[in-house]
Amino acid sequence: MTYGRHVRSAERGNVLFLILIAVALFATLSYAVIQSTRSGGAGTSKETSTVDVAQILTVSNSYRTTVQRMMVGQGMDGGDIVAVSPSAFGVVSAQLNTQNLYHPTGGAMPYPIPPKNLMDPVYDTNVWSVNSENEVKNVGATTAIPDIDHVELIAFLPGLKKSVCEAINEKLGITGGMPVSYADVTMNASSDPPTYMENGGAGVIGGTASDSQLTGKLEGCFQVNGTSDWYAFYAVLVGR
Repeated sequence: MTYGRHVRSAERGNVLFLILIAVALFATLSYAVIQSTRSGGAGTSKETSTVDVAQILTVSNSYRTTVQRMMVGQGMDGGDIVAVSPSAFGVVSAQLNTQNLYHPTGGAMPYPIPPKNLMDPVYDTNVWSVNSENEVKNVGATTAIPDIDHVELIAFLPGLKKSVCEAINEKLGITGGMPVSYADVTMNASSDPPTYMENGGAGVIGGTASDSQLTGKLEGCFQVNGTSDWYAFYAVLVGR
């Protein structure tokens, strides 16, 4: 009888030991799964940001390529180029067609539509703006007040989400927090000729302490006019 009790006691001890091992293994497995999920989520987010940035920089490169082709192939000055959307082709004078980035007889660049997932629904204009209102400090000649002879031809994408802007600046090596600029990021392509093209007088990107990170930068992202949640990407197409 005593021997039987010892056997049963030993069996209970073995079962308890196995249960403790199983609990420990389950806890370890659960931790590993949680860490893997977190790591995978972060990787996916990072990958998405990389894709988002690539989409925007691809469009800005298309603008530059189109502008260079028009300047070299058609002998245009940066100040001759306009950006009239296809919906307004019939609004402007016919002679502007050859100067138009998007028109088949001009630059023939496909009209870019910003991806909705990158845009803030409150500030999304759903358009790229191209204007000659602003200068970028240390790009071309810089004047205290932008004038018609020194403004850059710049493409803007206003209305981006802050997270996308931050990812763009990280990719471009722009550090020191989010710049705040008072540049004019708009245009009106429905007037004849389009306004904000070759006007000057708006602002100098990188010209103040609030956006000094953008000094000499051909592209980057900033908060517009200090307005909460309004962010814009810019790309210099022609520096003067």
